[in-house]
Amino acid sequence: MKKSSFLAMLAVLTAMLCAMPAWGQLTKVSGKVTDTAGKPIAGATVEWVGVSTPHKYSMKTNDKGEYFSVGVVGGTYNVTVSKDGKPVEGASALSFAVSASKDENVLNFDLAKLQKEVASNLNADDKAKLESAKQEQAKVKNLNDALASARAASQTGNYDEAIRIMKEATTADPNRDLLWAQLGAAYLGAARHASDKAAATEYFRQAADAYEKAIAIKATGPYHNNLGEAYARTGKTQEAIQEYQAAVQAEPTLAAKYYFNLGALLTNSGHPDEANDAFDKVIAADPNYAEAYFQKGVNLMGKAKVDDKTGAITAPPEVAANLNKYLELSPNGPNADAAKQLIASLGEKVETSYGTTKATTKKK
Repeated sequence: MKKSSFLAMLAVLTAMLCAMPAWGQLTKVSGKVTDTAGKPIAGATVEWVGVSTPHKYSMKTNDKGEYFSVGVVGGTYNVTVSKDGKPVEGASALSFAVSASKDENVLNFDLAKLQKEVASNLNADDKAKLESAKQEQAKVKNLNDALASARAASQTGNYDEAIRIMKEATTADPNRDLLWAQLGAAYLGAARHASDKAAATEYFRQAADAYEKAIAIKATGPYHNNLGEAYARTGKTQEAIQEYQAAVQAEPTLAAKYYFNLGALLTNSGHPDEANDAFDKVIAADPNYAEAYFQKGVNLMGKAKVDDKTGAITAPPEVAANLNKYLELSPNGPNADAAKQLIASLGEKVETSYGTTKATTKKK
C-alpha cells in the first residue's frame, strides 16, 4: 500500500473515533450518604435513572455510607436514595450530569446540608409547619418510649412504675387512646395481683376510668372487653354486660371470647340461664371453644333433681353431652377432672380421657 493511501485511511479512522458520541463512553461515579446528624447511612440504595437515555444503575452504600460504580454511561441522571424499599427522608431527588471527561463524578447526599438548604428557601408559614412537624415527631418518639417502658415494667410485675409512666404520658398528651389503654392495662395488672381487696377494687376503678377515656377517643373490642372486667370487679354488673356486648359489636371476629366473658359474668352473678344463652353464642361463633361446653354443662347441672329416698340425681340430658364435648375438645384441660366427676355422679359414661385439676370459672 502506498504511503499516501495509508495516511488517508488512518485519517478516516481517526475521524470516526472522534465522532463517537460522548454518552457512549464509560466512567466512574461515587458519593456518600449521611443523615441529618452527619452519620453515614449504610445499606441505602442510590438509584441513577437516565433522563434522556434508557440507562439505569442501582448502587448500595457500605458501612461508611459510601457508594460507587464503574461503567456508568455519560449523560444526565435523576438520582434518588431509599432504604428498605422506602425513600430516605430528606434525600430529595437530585439531577446530576455524568461527564465522561472526568475520571470520577462525585455526588454526595448530605442530609444535614440539604435540610438547611430546604429550610432557607421556605417562607414563614412553611417554616412554622416544618417546626411543628419536628416537634410532633419528637413527641411521638417520647410517647413510644414511654409505652415501651411501661410494658417492660408490667412484664416484670412492677405495675406501680408502669402506672406512673403512663400517667405522665396521658398528662403530656391526653388525646391518644393507646396511652389511656396502656394505663388501664397497668391498673388491671395491679388489681389482679393486689393482695388487699380494697386496693384491688381501687385499681379496678382506676382501670375503668382509663378505659372510658380510651373508648371516648376510639372504641375497640379489647377496650370494651377490659372495661367490662373493670366494671364487673367493682360491682357494676349491668354496665359490664353492656361493655361485653359492645365489644362483640366493635370486633365480631373475637365474639367467642367476649361472649364467654359475658357468660362468666352472668354465671358468677347468679344468672345461669342468661349465661347459657351467652355460652350458646360462644359455641355458635367457635364450635371448638371447649370451656363454653363445660360452663354450660355446669350451669345445666343446677337444674338437676335429687331423689330424697334413693339419692339418685336426675339432670337434663344436655349436661353429660356438654361435659363430654368439653373432654373431647380438651381431654387434659383445667376442668377435665371436674367434668368426669359430674358425669359419673349422673351415672353416665365418660366418652374420652382427660387430665385432673380443680374446676374453675374464669374470664378469657
